[in-house]
Amino acid sequence: MSYWCEAKSCNTINNNVNTLETSVFQLHDSLEQQQQLQQKQQEKLNQTLYTQLAILKETVEQQQKQIQKQDRQLTTLGKTGEHQQKELKQAGIQYRNQIQQDCADLLNAGMSTSGVYNIYVAGKTVPVWCDMTGGEGWLVIQRRVDNTTDFYQGWKSYQDGFGDLARNFWLGNDNLHAITAQKNYSLRVDLADFEGNSRYAEYTEFAVANEDNMYRLTVRSYNGTAGDSLSYHDGMAFSTPDRDNDRLSSVSCAQFCKGGWWYKRCHLANLNGLYLGGANTPAGEAISWIHWYSATFSLKTVAMKIRPQ
Repeated sequence: MSYWCEAKSCNTINNNVNTLETSVFQLHDSLEQQQQLQQKQQEKLNQTLYTQLAILKETVEQQQKQIQKQDRQLTTLGKTGEHQQKELKQAGIQYRNQIQQDCADLLNAGMSTSGVYNIYVAGKTVPVWCDMTGGEGWLVIQRRVDNTTDFYQGWKSYQDGFGDLARNFWLGNDNLHAITAQKNYSLRVDLADFEGNSRYAEYTEFAVANEDNMYRLTVRSYNGTAGDSLSYHDGMAFSTPDRDNDRLSSVSCAQFCKGGWWYKRCHLANLNGLYLGGANTPAGEAISWIHWYSATFSLKTVAMKIRPQ
């Protein structure tokens, strides 16, 4: 750079110009340094933000995974809870069945309609017919309404029970023993003829022994309108055509009277005899109750039922 001037003035100007140029260069360098510093700071800030964002993203993903895990645990707990509720409900039903040992228990539990129910006896469930008429809770152990069921059966059939609970049936001697062994029971016998007449007999005490004691009968303390035909059989073992336990040595009462029963020297009551048509039937074979009708008269319907004293 050249200028025309006086020597002294030129030197001063040149010095000023040089100083100015130096300042400009310094400012330029300073600006470049500041820009570089700013760029580095921006890069550092960007790196910090990137790192923080990465950490935040990872934290959010971990929290989402934790939430999903907790959702799965809640779902599992919900299913487990439902299963436990079902188990508790089933246990409650089983417990209620266990404490409902007869129709009187069912009646007390709110079951007021006659029909088939399950009771819990001697460690097992037993289906029975409950007569809830009049709010009395009778457990029906035998019924005859027509001739569609053969009661001339052997020991095993009478032991296990047979027939249709809604019509004709024998509940089974094993069941009779198991039920009457758990409480003190009363017996009611309802009888009807073919002319529409009916009678009843009640006994304060009723029980049946186990098989080792040949299902021996206990029946005592009569009252009713039919007359006392059953006390004659008190203390007798059960007999069937293939198992003679009566007190006659010359004849099998079960074979002669065509049924399974607590025969003595045969009977005054033969409620498991043949279902015949009223009067003029073979003597001793029909469904009979001697204190109401003779041994040659067959009754139309019979029901034996028990309840706790």
